[in-house]
Amino acid sequence: MTLTNFFLINLGSLIAAIGTIFLKKLSESLSLSLPIPEIIAQVILNKYAWLGGICYLVPIILWTYLLRSMDLTKLQPLLAIVYIYTILLSILILGEKPSAGRLTGIGIIMTGVIIVGRS
Repeated sequence: MTLTNFFLINLGSLIAAIGTIFLKKLSESLSLSLPIPEIIAQVILNKYAWLGGICYLVPIILWTYLLRSMDLTKLQPLLAIVYIYTILLSILILGEKPSAGRLTGIGIIMTGVIIVGRS
């Protein structure tokens, strides 16, 4: 894997994780007691929905570029690095406190990512 590919994988994963934080903020701002059409309108007009959507679009562009030079069977597992960024951002921004079991599970996934990355 080239340094450029490594950088783009990490950049895309970080941006995707940021998008997830925006979608969490969106979910917290919705009034789910309203009728479905009004909830849809809330989502469409919410800045967090737009920011989250943009943060999901950028990685799609990066993945498409990366697929030109990488096997799908290598790239797709490497995208699991998003779990590391998500857990760090959820702790720093949302104040979440993941359990030891959750951290262990992510550690196991990351072990697989390292194995795939070296193959």
